[in-house]
Amino acid sequence: MVRRGRRRRRPPAAHRRRHCHRSAWPRNWARANGYDVPIRGRIPAEVRHAWELAHESS
Repeated sequence: MVRRGRRRRRPPAAHRRRHCHRSAWPRNWARANGYDVPIRGRIPAEVRHAWELAHESS
């Protein structure tokens, strides 16, 4: 017998939209500061770390 894994449900569209700004801000900051970041997908750890350091006190 072959067991099927659980299907993962996608979060509601509203949740995805709310989460989007979390990656948009570091992405825009990175581009303005000379980092090469993809339009979509994972933000490189180096870029995320630099963004966090730059916004530590705010």
